[in-house]
Amino acid sequence: MDHISIASLPGLYERTVTMNSLGKTLFNRMEVGWAIAPPHLTWGVRQAHSDLTFATSTPMQYAAVAALKAQESYFKELKRDYNAKKRDSCKGFDRSRV
Repeated sequence: MDHISIASLPGLYERTVTMNSLGKTLFNRMEVGWAIAPPHLTWGVRQAHSDLTFATSTPMQYAAVAALKAQESYFKELKRDYNAKKRDSCKGFDRSRV
């Protein structure tokens, strides 16, 4: 099934902090991420961020912008590739059942 963001559902945006990252999809071991939330929910995120983040690679930030601006065909191909890997993994799990 396609992903549905909880924040997109009726009445839930005001109660949701959406966090995302390009770390596992595009930049292995280079965490470039963000949080999206209404202002009244961001205090805790900002507090944690100030204690956890000590350095962010400027070149990786530029790469993240370029990646997010990629043509839609790139993301369709990426989704197709992930779905194929998921199918292969599921087949392997099914064969390993006792």
